[in-house]
Amino acid sequence: MMAALISLNWLVWLATPMAWASGHSGHPSPNNDAYLKNLQLAQAKVERIQTQSRQGPGALSASRLALLSGRYYQIGDSWTVASWLTQKNGDPYLSEPSLFRYEVVDVKNGPNPEVRIQVTQVDAPGFTVVDPQVKSVDLRLQTARGLKQIAKKYRFIEPPHSTSLAGVSSLELYALDAPDTLTAPINSIEQIPELPTQIQTAAAKLGWHPQPQFSKRIESDDFFGRPVETIWQKGDLWPAYLKTVNSVSLLTAFGQ
Repeated sequence: MMAALISLNWLVWLATPMAWASGHSGHPSPNNDAYLKNLQLAQAKVERIQTQSRQGPGALSASRLALLSGRYYQIGDSWTVASWLTQKNGDPYLSEPSLFRYEVVDVKNGPNPEVRIQVTQVDAPGFTVVDPQVKSVDLRLQTARGLKQIAKKYRFIEPPHSTSLAGVSSLELYALDAPDTLTAPINSIEQIPELPTQIQTAAAKLGWHPQPQFSKRIESDDFFGRPVETIWQKGDLWPAYLKTVNSVSLLTAFGQ
């Protein structure tokens, strides 16, 4: 229980404005208003998850994942995602784009199916490598009736230095995680969200043009209870659009 509280403490610190700006040392201050607010949001989210767990998953007539993607994941499936930071220290901000390659590296079938996806940074012209020390990020997802991320692990080129945040990367600020499609509302949409002008230009060059008539909106929240907006085009294996409090990510290509 104590370990869980410590872990929650550090996760909340990561979500607090100025946490990254002040570097990777020091400890969160309980007098910081933003820190306390995020701690309250995180606690509320934990309580909601515990309530859902006690109530059970509920009866679903069909897999939400199959409804969105049209099929289940297979080893070797791959796609690329472009991502931007949209705020810095709580203020509006737009970073240079970064490119990420996703690949399904393991699939577990049976009554509790899971999939493991490996995310790597792509060093390509016009795109920034966020953290050169990170070799890859592993996402482990449950896929029984929907998509739910249950684990995330950074793999470093060299072991991280012994600090209070060892094993954590600034990649944490980017919208790279899988959205929760298991319990979140899924609705039809009339139009795709408008992108900032600079992202619109890049999206056009990347060939990003999801069709609203074939897309669904998923409204969920992150661990801290902050909103996550997802647009998923039917037949795709990953969201066409994923917006968090810090970042926007766009699905750009499959099989690359």
